[in-house]
Amino acid sequence: MKRRPLVICALGLLVAACATAPAVDRGQPDQFVRSLYPPLSARYENEEAFSDRLAALIDEDLRLAGDDDLPFMNYDPICNCQDWEASRLESVTTAPDPDGTVAATATLDNLGYKTRIVFRLRREHGGWRIDDVTGPEGGSLAQGLERSNRATAAQRAGS
Repeated sequence: MKRRPLVICALGLLVAACATAPAVDRGQPDQFVRSLYPPLSARYENEEAFSDRLAALIDEDLRLAGDDDLPFMNYDPICNCQDWEASRLESVTTAPDPDGTVAATATLDNLGYKTRIVFRLRREHGGWRIDDVTGPEGGSLAQGLERSNRATAAQRAGS
């Protein structure tokens, strides 16, 4: 469990940066998604990646986990992995939705396995931000965080 504090610390720093950093307008939604997958040496210069809503859910997840538990989101949702070095972006496709959001599908090669990740992008603070993520197993990251946060808060309230 020595990696747990490192994971929590890294996620906490990422969320803190996301909550305060202005979004960089990288033009079109596909350009924004491609910018999430730079070479490893430039990894996580995307502090502005998450919407305020998703950043708040992640922050609450980390707060509720505290020092004793792993958070619900104990992986990198951008590559749907824990070992970033195993991922290589192959393609990005986008489809606008009537509500003004954009569904952007990133296809990754993870050690020979194709992984598809769908980002729900929203214009916020002058740029694109990730408002939700659906990984290859399906299921919304935001909905999973909401359910986990409610259950953990209720459990702690009953303790």
